[in-house]
Amino acid sequence: MGKAVMETGGIDLLILDCDGVLIRSERANLAYYNHLFRAFGLPEVAESDRPALARLHTLSTPQVIETFFPPELRDEARAFADRVDYLRFLPLLEPEPGWHEVLSARKGFRRAAVATNRGRSAHKVLEAVGILDLVDHVVTVRDVARPKPHPDLLVRCLEDLGCPAERAV
Repeated sequence: MGKAVMETGGIDLLILDCDGVLIRSERANLAYYNHLFRAFGLPEVAESDRPALARLHTLSTPQVIETFFPPELRDEARAFADRVDYLRFLPLLEPEPGWHEVLSARKGFRRAAVATNRGRSAHKVLEAVGILDLVDHVVTVRDVARPKPHPDLLVRCLEDLGCPAERAV
């Protein structure tokens, strides 16, 4: 085994999720989706509604629209969501503790990537919390055919960075 492999424990690539792993985004996501709900006269989700909050936090915007909006509003809601600038919600984001240090030190891995169900806002969000410059690659839901829980995001990270699956975590 070569020295570089021993130093990194055999791991070339660390693939991380964005929301809930690198970034505390629950407050921003709730504000964003409640903005969409209000625009269409739908009830807002309360912070105390943990099951709904969990769904808003893990689903992509198209999935949220499919889940929470009635069929007759979905096309208009998708178009509206595409026009909403997520920048207004960035002040509600916080980095998860410790990731700046881990990603800066690069101990145990050589490269880092982010695989996220976020779309257009992914790079802005990572930049807002000071993480974008610490990762080598970002794959979003817009780069793949199927969002999580399908493996497409992870497979795309591996392919884009030329890393075999057994050398990634």
